[in-house]
Amino acid sequence: TTHIWEVVLYDYATSATNVIGTLLPSVNNFTLTGDGKSVWFHRTDGRLVRIVIDTGVVTEVPGRHAWFSKREGAPVAGSYNHLFGGGFDAATDIVDLSGLSCPVLGAALPQLDIQIPWDAFASNLTLTLHSPLSPFESVQTVDELTIAPTFERTGLPFDAFRSIAVVHEDFRGLVTQADPALAGENVHLYMTGLGDVQPRPPTGQPPSTLTFTNQRPQCTLSSPFPLAQASAPVLFSGLAPGMVGMYQVDLNIPASYPSAAATLQCVGQGGTPAVSGDAGTLFVKGQ
Repeated sequence: TTHIWEVVLYDYATSATNVIGTLLPSVNNFTLTGDGKSVWFHRTDGRLVRIVIDTGVVTEVPGRHAWFSKREGAPVAGSYNHLFGGGFDAATDIVDLSGLSCPVLGAALPQLDIQIPWDAFASNLTLTLHSPLSPFESVQTVDELTIAPTFERTGLPFDAFRSIAVVHEDFRGLVTQADPALAGENVHLYMTGLGDVQPRPPTGQPPSTLTFTNQRPQCTLSSPFPLAQASAPVLFSGLAPGMVGMYQVDLNIPASYPSAAATLQCVGQGGTPAVSGDAGTLFVKGQ
């Protein structure tokens, strides 16, 4: 009834129930050891707790345990990525991709932000997060692509509504339903997965000068109500100034495009399959 996940010790002989602690949601935060003698669980405050099954002794592990269960952002060398989970500390958490160190760019309560190294070029790579004070690691397989245009999105993965990150021409704020883009306006998209750039900055560093992607994405606008489809010319594609691993794509909305909740799709060559891309809703106000 409360939708709270709890770890409960139940004694079948006496029918006694003892609540041990509140569990972070998901059975992935509850683990039985291989010898079957202990249970570990990840408490909502980020601490690990061990229960010895035979005796019922409960021991809290000192220190903080960082973990992630979802990664977001293009699996492409150089790209900014988000790891969603908990217990993060940007100062001490260590992330690597099959031995290549991933710069940790920042941490908030539900997410840790990293960059995939520029020299990571392989498939079936292993992304590992380790906290020095935790006996466990979080691990996820990453199939690296050459190009995979991916929109940066607002909010968190479990939010009911998320929008693609598109900013007005004058940078006054995000394009929204209440403040749509105007037909004829040049808007700024924020994306990952656009591949190599020239000149390429060092891993973990923002560009020191204007950079350009080796390949510009191809973008289109389409809407069934009213029926409209048009190519949206890309004016610039490169790393966003002052940001690490985040791309800025400047896009022109055709002046003749009508008012619509249009689908914006951007694709690129070189992914797996040969053409890969992403799509999201862009609110447009016609002239």
